[in-house]
Amino acid sequence: MMMHLVDESRHSYVMPNQDARFPFLAIEFKSQANKGTHYVATNQVAGAGAIALNGQLELMRRAYGVTAVDASALRFFSITIDQAYAQINVHWVEGILGQDEPCSFRVERIARHFMDSVEGLRAVACAVENILDYGIDTLLPSVCEALDAYETTMIAARDGI
Repeated sequence: MMMHLVDESRHSYVMPNQDARFPFLAIEFKSQANKGTHYVATNQVAGAGAIALNGQLELMRRAYGVTAVDASALRFFSITIDQAYAQINVHWVEGILGQDEPCSFRVERIARHFMDSVEGLRAVACAVENILDYGIDTLLPSVCEALDAYETTMIAARDGI
């Protein structure tokens, strides 16, 4: 089965509204009044992170034939927030692609900032800004390059080159 990134009318399936970006950040808000906890929120963003990381791995496999990943590469971040504090997490992958053993998707808290002070709010805002800058400057270009490589591979396969 061939997967096409762009159909005959030049409609992009990768960026359908021409404004979407590859995900590298998830933010989950919880309310303690509704029994929301950081534990539940972290599990939810862990799922979002695993989906995003799996998509990145699949793209790298299809675009470049990559079978190993750099476990030290930070590829996804999440933030869980409730009334008391914000927790910043980093997500990564362990394992070798294509082996019998599945990859492991890991998440770890790297910071916690209380929301009851200006300093805490500034720290969260700074963390979000740093994550967005890293995502746009480092992660997004590599994804765009992989999408271009995959498109070239798909066109070559379609044209029998």
